[in-house]
Amino acid sequence: MIRANLLNRFGRDASASTAVFFAFCAIPMIGIVGIGIDYYTALANKARLDAAADAAAIAGITAAQQYISANSSSQIDPGLTSNAISAGQTQAGKAFYANAGKAKTLVNAVASAVVARSGQTLTASVNYTGTQATAFGKLFRVPTFSLAGHSGSSLTMGSYLDFYLALDMSGSMGLPTSTAGQQQLMAINPDDRSQYPGGCQFACHFSGFQGYGVAKNNNITLRVDSVGKAVQNLIQTANITQTLKNQYRIGIYTFIVNVMQAAALSSNFAAATTVAGQLGATYLDTGLANAATQVMGSGGTHFENVFPGVQQYAQTFGDGSSPTKPKAFLFIVTDGADNNQTYDGNGN
Repeated sequence: MIRANLLNRFGRDASASTAVFFAFCAIPMIGIVGIGIDYYTALANKARLDAAADAAAIAGITAAQQYISANSSSQIDPGLTSNAISAGQTQAGKAFYANAGKAKTLVNAVASAVVARSGQTLTASVNYTGTQATAFGKLFRVPTFSLAGHSGSSLTMGSYLDFYLALDMSGSMGLPTSTAGQQQLMAINPDDRSQYPGGCQFACHFSGFQGYGVAKNNNITLRVDSVGKAVQNLIQTANITQTLKNQYRIGIYTFIVNVMQAAALSSNFAAATTVAGQLGATYLDTGLANAATQVMGSGGTHFENVFPGVQQYAQTFGDGSSPTKPKAFLFIVTDGADNNQTYDGNGN
């Protein structure tokens, strides 16, 4: 009798419906929470794999660039690009799996990398796919999540460049660079006092003239010295900015009437550095001793001879994609003072 009353009371009690409702909802609620945990785990693994793909793309183009830099030479390797691409793709694969860590195993991820070269630009594309097994999703017929990702990167390598430096060595380059230097030289220069009572501004170093020695002994910077310093700075910049082996070549060509090769075009800058440091003493107004043959010839600046003069020393040009196809640049360095004087070999 007591048990029957309890059952009747339970049936009449409206609050009992809550327990029944909760019982029916518990399973899907637990499932939703479980799938949420599975989904969060998959997102965490995907983030790890995305980062690994990014690292792989960068590693691929870096390895290819380093291979090209290390194996470039004066004689281009016909297999250079294909070997660099192979090295890049291999390194990209290693980088992906190394950075993926446990996520690679948990997701059963498989990656593919493609490295390509177009001119001086390297590109890498990394794709991966995988499946993330679920813990709770299986209860709702969702045994796995499919994951996939992509990353790409590019790098533009430096070009191979040739610099032809045509340097004006005419008499006006023997003027002090600054106005103060010109005034200083005028005050102490013993040359041509009868013709220039106020003093001569030119640092002449022909036989019988003392201006050049006076300028050097008093640390007066001449235009030719400024040019030499600029060339040395260019060489220093070339040394520290090269990203490819033998990427830059520099040649120095001095001119007055005609052009003379002072330092042959070379990726070894030793000769060019030496010439740059001796421009005034060696090349300023050079040619008096050889005036009869006009090897250089003292006198005015003859710009009309620069292009054909340098051309005789110029080598092959190209798009800069290899050491045998360098881009070429001609720099004409001058103070702009122009006249058509020449030295005839007889002191005139």
